[in-house]
Amino acid sequence: MAQPPYNSRGNRGTRNSNDGIYRTRQADNSFAGDHLLLTIKDNPAGGKIGQFDIAFDIPGQ
Repeated sequence: MAQPPYNSRGNRGTRNSNDGIYRTRQADNSFAGDHLLLTIKDNPAGGKIGQFDIAFDIPGQ
């Protein structure tokens, strides 16, 4: 949060540890937040990279 535009917003009021979305327990007893955070790595070609897998279960499809 040290770079623009985030550094001009002040301290956040809700942290992941007390956010209902992140604290919700899943069927495997893990926290939902453990599955929602993106791991960012250095890209050997420069910049940063991350991957986030997502699946949808659409009834009737």
